[in-house]
Amino acid sequence: MKEDPLRVTSGNPQFAFTDAGPNFGSLLFLHNNKATVFSNPGTYQFDPQKMHGNDLQLTEFEVYRVE
Repeated sequence: MKEDPLRVTSGNPQFAFTDAGPNFGSLLFLHNNKATVFSNPGTYQFDPQKMHGNDLQLTEFEVYRVE
């Protein structure tokens, strides 16, 4: 039986509005003990209309575990 994905929510909505990714105040997401951003543009194509209604001014976010 698969576990449900870990859901992280922010008690303060302002933390979701940064240009550096998710920021929850004192909570950081680390990889190898470093705050790291992985970007490989063009490797994942998506239709913005299907993904988020073509609205880039998002007010909520969700984190998914991909296996």
